[in-house]
Amino acid sequence: MITPTIGRKVWFYFAAHTLEQDATVIDVHPDGKVTLFVITRGGTPEVRRFVQLVQEGEDILEGEHATWMPYQVNTAKKEALVAALPPVEPPAPPAENVAPQADPVEPIAEAPDSAPGASAPDAPPPPPADDAHVAVGSSLFSDPSTLKE
Repeated sequence: MITPTIGRKVWFYFAAHTLEQDATVIDVHPDGKVTLFVITRGGTPEVRRFVQLVQEGEDILEGEHATWMPYQVNTAKKEALVAALPPVEPPAPPAENVAPQADPVEPIAEAPDSAPGASAPDAPPPPPADDAHVAVGSSLFSDPSTLKE
């Protein structure tokens, strides 16, 4: 059962087997009936008081009545199914006697003590110095004063 509240949209019918009209709930009465602001298919606004709101599975009345839109009924069914599911338990923390897993990153070998400025034996040699080009970021710019024609 969907609980009617002010502002909810419903379909209003002037009689059974007539076309639905756009309606908004503007009051909910203690007996479950509602007052609706109806916009007819002709565009005329009307207020209908004490209209029976037919819930899913109830018999449709012969006189004027309102129903929930199919989208609202389907959404309510989905919410009821989700609410009926058992709660999901979070995973249990690891036991205290389990050894911690090794760090997947291998430690970097420390360079042997060497003179300042010396490169490691495995390192490639630095590129030769060229005063005609200046490296900036990832681009290479030429110094125009050193260009040969």
